[in-house]
Amino acid sequence: MSFDVSVKNPVSRSRTVTVKLFIDGQEKSSKSLTIGGGSTGSVTLTWTAQAGEHDYRIEAWEDGKLEASRSGEITVSGVPSDLFNVVLTVYPHELEGGGEVYLQVKAWNYDRSPIQVRGFIEVDGERIKNITAEIPVNANGDSLLVFSHPLIGIGNHTIKLFLDNYDGKPNGAGEEHWSEVRVTVKTGDQLKQVTSECDPIYFKYNMGNYEATLTCRLTIYNGYSYDLKVTGDIVSDIDVSILNKYLQFPAGSFSPVVSYIDPKTIPTGGYSTITSIAHFKISKPDIFVIGDIFPYWEDAWNDIQVEGIYGARIPVKIIHDVPFDKLGIQRFTLQSRVYVEVDHMAVVADIAADALLTYKLGKRSAPIANIKFIQDILNKLPPEANWLANWMKEYAITWWRG
Repeated sequence: MSFDVSVKNPVSRSRTVTVKLFIDGQEKSSKSLTIGGGSTGSVTLTWTAQAGEHDYRIEAWEDGKLEASRSGEITVSGVPSDLFNVVLTVYPHELEGGGEVYLQVKAWNYDRSPIQVRGFIEVDGERIKNITAEIPVNANGDSLLVFSHPLIGIGNHTIKLFLDNYDGKPNGAGEEHWSEVRVTVKTGDQLKQVTSECDPIYFKYNMGNYEATLTCRLTIYNGYSYDLKVTGDIVSDIDVSILNKYLQFPAGSFSPVVSYIDPKTIPTGGYSTITSIAHFKISKPDIFVIGDIFPYWEDAWNDIQVEGIYGARIPVKIIHDVPFDKLGIQRFTLQSRVYVEVDHMAVVADIAADALLTYKLGKRSAPIANIKFIQDILNKLPPEANWLANWMKEYAITWWRG
């Protein structure tokens, strides 16, 4: 790839300048030229291009002093003789203290049929995402993948994409493509929230109830010139939309979310993470106070409600008030969206068993579900032992699902 550079000399005397080309912060080419007073000179700087998104910068130097510069971005695609090409892009290219970067994989298809590709993305040599995708016919810079990734640590970070049309491994088999970008994390001058994330919520069956734990993390960067110490407990408040009514309060706590920070002393230029934990419980009526016949259909309705929550992606908002020795109370807000998952097998077994118990014990008719271990238990119970049958059902499913 060639860069044609024109340099104008605005003064009356002759000047000798050196023009340099930098790609992604590294010098790739340079040439010197002498320009007469009031004249314009030109040079051509070359670089062996690599597929991907790159930053370029052209600088003009005279006697060890930078006189002028120009910078920008370029995207290099593959050559048409390939079956396909991919390019990794990132935004932003600079962060203060850290934060989220947004990554996009663009693809070109030079073949006449869809191309299956496999590979990965890594940050500073650590794999963060595996990729299996299909490049559609006639793809011309189409978006193949978009996602965000938290990035912390002062310095330069290299993010690389690898894709091939064979086995997803850089072993020379198939047509292989690499693309890389760089992100610079600079020092800051204040206390700053840089990243936040939450794990999925997974409801497990436990003696007729469905219980889950939410864990979220928020990372803080200390850009001040002095260390900061947390002097007391963190006060947190949580909002989880449709799941608010299922939040459980820990014993002796006035909040359903418990938060702690580690380390408690944040060194200058360092990081600390606030971890928050909240518990959920979707329960049903107490089987010992309902009456002579347990309302199995109500039990099954609770299970169906749990099943309906599955697959939702709900908003999470956690507000932290953190006391610091030199700054007083500082507020940080975590906002995210999390997937809600549930143990499908437990839901199916629970609903089927409830239906079986209703017909077997309530209406004295043939069971509608063929669950052998439940039937074996029922055959050994007296008709009035409804609550015991339900308890044994719950215990069996809890033990089965771990």
